[in-house]
Amino acid sequence: TENGFKLNTYAEPLIIWNYTFKFSQWITKQGTNCLVLNMDSPELEERHMLARSMGASHEWKVFEAHCTLSYDCGDVDIYNLQHPTFDIEVVCERYHPRKE
Repeated sequence: TENGFKLNTYAEPLIIWNYTFKFSQWITKQGTNCLVLNMDSPELEERHMLARSMGASHEWKVFEAHCTLSYDCGDVDIYNLQHPTFDIEVVCERYHPRKE
């Protein structure tokens, strides 16, 4: 485990994305710029709803399907970054164990 996270690893990719991508910058709790790749992914939305139905929770008001690329990317210009031209395969998930 890393920072209290557990890891699920899959023999085959769980989800394959080939959708619309968009780069965003979010501010972390530590005040750094976090670089994420947002994606329109019905599969990940379904996975999120399944986790919620099993009691999962999160700190954010809205769920946004994304892949975190950096937790401290500095002042990168997200408008000049090149979007992926390939599928993104999810081969593992990190999660916190459910609190009872």
